[in-house]
Amino acid sequence: MKYIFTLIILSYSFTSFSKVEDCHRRAQILHGLVEHHWIKTDTKIAGMGSGQITDKQIGDKFEAPYATLVFIIDHSNQVAETCKEILNIDEDCVNAELDFGKPLGHFSLINNCQSFVSNVFRRCSTIKTPREIFPGESF
Repeated sequence: MKYIFTLIILSYSFTSFSKVEDCHRRAQILHGLVEHHWIKTDTKIAGMGSGQITDKQIGDKFEAPYATLVFIIDHSNQVAETCKEILNIDEDCVNAELDFGKPLGHFSLINNCQSFVSNVFRRCSTIKTPREIFPGESF
């Protein structure tokens, strides 16, 4: 019994308590019908945005689709309406993905803040899909 108790304490002490969150709020474009999303970890807060950094909330100004270049930018000054903890995610992987200044191409319907967050979470998930386990197989 003594050994089981020691094992429980050791496993508890080596458990990582890292936290990764999907934060979002209504953007002030399209009358709040669009939400701006970004990622918050214990060490970084970042998301997609144009290179024009201002004191305003990111995502509150019109970004011309297919014309506006977007990058990974610091979101530490953003105010979220909600943040949802994401489980089964490798925080070190997420932090590596959040490379400030990295170009992400042109803003579009398929390349936006929500797709960026989703893609980072998919790449850093600790739960692998059958396609990732058996590459090249059809499912």
